[in-house]
Amino acid sequence: MIQVRGTNPQTGAEIDEWDCSIKWLPMLLIENANQVRQGAAATESFRNEMVKANEAAFHVLPRMLPNNNDMRLINATDNH
Repeated sequence: MIQVRGTNPQTGAEIDEWDCSIKWLPMLLIENANQVRQGAAATESFRNEMVKANEAAFHVLPRMLPNNNDMRLINATDNH
């Protein structure tokens, strides 16, 4: 027997009950899936914000450097 306290992920009803752990398994699996989904959504949102910030920095940085007309791409394999 285990006690579960919280909110039912399907109905939103408050729960504070003791029952067999096997009975709780489906509800806990649903809650776990919901938490994983929320974490993945937050990670994707953070990734999208980082992409925007990197793109903005890519366009602003060359204007901030002195003599940006003299800039040239250096290949990593060049031996200068």
